[in-house]
Amino acid sequence: MKILAVRLAEVGCFSRAVAVEGLGDGLNVLAGENEAGKSTIFAALRMAFEQSHKTAHRDVEAMRPYSGGAPLVEVDFVVGGETWRLRKQYLTGRMAELRNLTTGQVSRGTDAEENLTALLTQKGGRPALSLLWASQKGALTPLPPSEDAAIGLKRVISAEIAATAGGSEARHVRVAVRAELDAYLTGHKPPRPRGDYDIAIKAKLRLESDLALAVARRDAALVRLDRLSELKTQETELCDPGRIAARADASAKAATAAATARDALQKQRAAADAVSGAESRLALARSKREIFEADLKRLAALTAEAILDQDLSRDLATSLADVEARVTEARDARNIARNALVQADCELKAAREAERKQEAQQRLSGLNQTLAAADEAIRAGLELKSKLDVLRVTPDLLRTIRTEDDAVRRLEDRLAAAAPRLTIAYAPGAEGRITQNGTSLAGGAHLVDRTLVLEIAGVGTIEIAPGVSDDATTAQDTLARHRAALARLFADAGVASLADAERQLTHRQQLEQEIAEARARLGALLPAGGLAKLKTDIDALAATASGNGDDAIRSRADIERDIDAIRQDLIKAEAADEAAQRKLAVEREASVRHAATSADRAKRLDELEDKLPAPAARPALALELQDATNVCERALHAAVREHTAWREQAPDPDQLQALETSAQRAAEAVTAENRQREELRRSVASLEGELRADRNDEVEARVAELQGALEAATQRLDRMEDDVAALQLLDSELRAEEMRSQDQYLRPISERLAPYVDLVFPGADITVAENFAPASLRRANDRETIAALSEGTQEQLAVMVRLAFGRLMADTGSAVPVILDDALVYSDDERILRMFMAFITAARHHQLIVLTCRSRTFSGLDGHRLKIAPWQSDAQSSDRHLLSASA
Repeated sequence: MKILAVRLAEVGCFSRAVAVEGLGDGLNVLAGENEAGKSTIFAALRMAFEQSHKTAHRDVEAMRPYSGGAPLVEVDFVVGGETWRLRKQYLTGRMAELRNLTTGQVSRGTDAEENLTALLTQKGGRPALSLLWASQKGALTPLPPSEDAAIGLKRVISAEIAATAGGSEARHVRVAVRAELDAYLTGHKPPRPRGDYDIAIKAKLRLESDLALAVARRDAALVRLDRLSELKTQETELCDPGRIAARADASAKAATAAATARDALQKQRAAADAVSGAESRLALARSKREIFEADLKRLAALTAEAILDQDLSRDLATSLADVEARVTEARDARNIARNALVQADCELKAAREAERKQEAQQRLSGLNQTLAAADEAIRAGLELKSKLDVLRVTPDLLRTIRTEDDAVRRLEDRLAAAAPRLTIAYAPGAEGRITQNGTSLAGGAHLVDRTLVLEIAGVGTIEIAPGVSDDATTAQDTLARHRAALARLFADAGVASLADAERQLTHRQQLEQEIAEARARLGALLPAGGLAKLKTDIDALAATASGNGDDAIRSRADIERDIDAIRQDLIKAEAADEAAQRKLAVEREASVRHAATSADRAKRLDELEDKLPAPAARPALALELQDATNVCERALHAAVREHTAWREQAPDPDQLQALETSAQRAAEAVTAENRQREELRRSVASLEGELRADRNDEVEARVAELQGALEAATQRLDRMEDDVAALQLLDSELRAEEMRSQDQYLRPISERLAPYVDLVFPGADITVAENFAPASLRRANDRETIAALSEGTQEQLAVMVRLAFGRLMADTGSAVPVILDDALVYSDDERILRMFMAFITAARHHQLIVLTCRSRTFSGLDGHRLKIAPWQSDAQSSDRHLLSASA
């Protein structure tokens, strides 16, 4: 099979009809930028050969353009030495047509689909397309995509290798063995039982579980009999009346001893609390007496301090008044100096203002002179501008005039050179006899560029007509246009000739130079803001210079000397004022501290006077506080004696704890024996009920029944396990035999793959799996799985395997084109050059079509260069491809 052309309309990105034609036998390369439609063309090819025109598959729906339409695909191809044209339209207006361009035979619709299948299947073509056509990034997908896709390739391999018959028989036997095993085991790793095998295993496990339960129940019944005898013996011992009475008497005595000990300990604690209370009351009485005595002492000390403080207060008041007088005197001196300084500053400002007015008057005179010069420069520039405005010749206009004048001169010279010349030579005495329009002609040469009539007196007329040619007519017409254009240019410039225009331009350039010089002079005169800034500066200076100076103002130097002297006086006055202020602050702070101390002392005296009774009652209060202290001391002594007596009778904490523990244990022993008797009665009743249930259920007979059923289930399962083991052993042996024949089965592919591998990976070899996918790569004695390789190496190996498939199909007379759509995405520069060598080698044996977006990289790859072009008419396409096929 060989593809000659593919044409598309309303497919994917192609809303308009396009075609790729001129595909050759060997290597064909279609290079274009991204989104040029290469992958769309590839997908359309696959759709035409693999999808029925009636399908509504989502892949076909995806081929509809965004603008809508019905995808139409047409493919010209050669099979069996005949040229065919396949045309299919999908979705809307579905149709299929298969035309034999060699014989003219046509089939349509379902017949076309069936005939296409028969045409491709007879050489094994259709199933191999999925293997040999790699979509963009599809080189890395597992091979083959489906089991059906490998049928054609397997048919070719089987036809070439006759030795595989034995291997095929082994595979058939293994299929039967696997079917038998599948009845027993699942395909999991490890496999799991299923079917009757799983049922037998579960039945045995269930019987084993039931037997274990039955045996356990029988053994539990025997245990219960022994336990019942033990419990009845214990019940007899615990229910003895003498034992019960002895336990109760011991518990009562222990409780009485513990209660007596607790009562004595409580009375000891009450006596201890009484001692603690007496001690607290005694401490309070002593504290009150001590506070009263301390208050009396502090009252006496504060009274003595108040008497001494009166003299200190008088001294502080006198010192403060003296400092305040000195502060007033220093502040007056400072204010006098400040006022004198203000007056001197005002006088200095007046002197400076007078100086500024004098300077402004001088600057104003200079600016007025500059303004007059600027006005003169502006007037001269305006006069020059008025002269320049009447001149209309510009450099551009003069260049245009010169161009038209040159054209006129060249055309005139050309016509003059081509025109005939008339020369008149008179015989002696015949001068003037030849006339033109009544005017005598002198002897000499005349150009004849139009019809000329000469009159010869007494002879007649001679009419001379110059030759007419297309070139002369064209030249005269062109000359007339250029003369008219030149006349319009002279009128626009206001001149009569080229010389006048050149003189006017020279005059214009002189005026422009003079204007530039006048602008330069004006720029040198004016400030940065121009004439407006100059006038603004003059107005400002005029306002500053207005008014007369004051002759009575002293010189600025005298005033500044007076100011320096006043400032020195002011500094001294301010220093004296600051010193007086600091002294005043110190005195005032001392007076404030003294007043605060006196006020605090007075406050404490008032508080003590309010706290203490009147002076006459104070001796009686002192005696009362002493008597209260004595009473508290006597009460404390009595409480101590009571506490000592009970402490001798009460037990210590360890003794009390031992008595209470003994009473608790005696009571717990009585309670425990009562509880134990009740539990024994309940346990005996429960065991008797369980034993009655065992007798009713015939536990021993159930054990014997289950033992028989388990023995039968075990024998059945053993037979099944023997069958499974035998089948597994047979499957293992058959698989080993199949692996031994697989190398020979895949040898045709390996032999075709080896030349390509040696070009790209010198010295390496590839193993191919049973599903025809590359399995591993060996380089330098190291074998690597395909999954462990880089994506670039994986895609290169996958492409080489497809080339090997194509070579095998071609060698066996079932050639199918190999199509690669940007299949080398991750390849580096060196590897891609080696892959080019593999492409060239493969193209010698079968058609190879390479679609790529890497135009620069693939520019060095030899082969037919394809391009996407508009779809031409059916007749043109048909004729051209018939010729191509016959060639």
